[in-house]
Amino acid sequence: MDDPKGSVMELLNASLKSIRNEQGEIQTGPFLDTCRLTVKIIEKLGTAFYPAKADVSGNIERLSKRASEDPEGYELIFSIVTKEVEKGEHTGSSSATKGLLWLKRFLEFVVALLRHLDDPSASLYDAASKAYKECLQPFHGFLASTAFTVILNLCGSRGSFEEAVGPQKVDGGSQFDASPRKTFVTDFTPHLQSIHTFLVSNCLDDPAKV
Repeated sequence: MDDPKGSVMELLNASLKSIRNEQGEIQTGPFLDTCRLTVKIIEKLGTAFYPAKADVSGNIERLSKRASEDPEGYELIFSIVTKEVEKGEHTGSSSATKGLLWLKRFLEFVVALLRHLDDPSASLYDAASKAYKECLQPFHGFLASTAFTVILNLCGSRGSFEEAVGPQKVDGGSQFDASPRKTFVTDFTPHLQSIHTFLVSNCLDDPAKV
């Protein structure tokens, strides 16, 4: 994927336009491109989030590698999972199915974090902590939950985060322009809901803790 110009939020919003094909189906390549851009948001949370970034990136590349095995057959993201289920290969921890499940959960965390920043009084820690409790903590055992709590306590400042993901107001002021963030939350959520519905309807939303 090329490295186009623009703020993280602007690039994310531009990428959303090509996720679905004319039939409304989620396309593997464009979806994973958006996911790679979302990793940049995780980067801006601070260096303590490197393990989370690595985990998310690993799930993205796991799906990308599987798609590369049959670009035409795996043009749609759900086709990768469907084929694994047919072969009985979907239950392993290294399966693409599990990769999509955990990728979806962490994307939900990112979206929830951005949504909680609608509260102008919320710190980055506040927003991230609420998002974690909603989206990831239910699937984390004691060790994983403890480790993530430590990471959350090392969040950077809200101002630094907002400046990093951009953009600033057009008039050159220092106040963060929240409209691109709100647009991303609104427009990306339906894609995650589609993935969630697919996984649940096929009994693939594994509730086991890690």
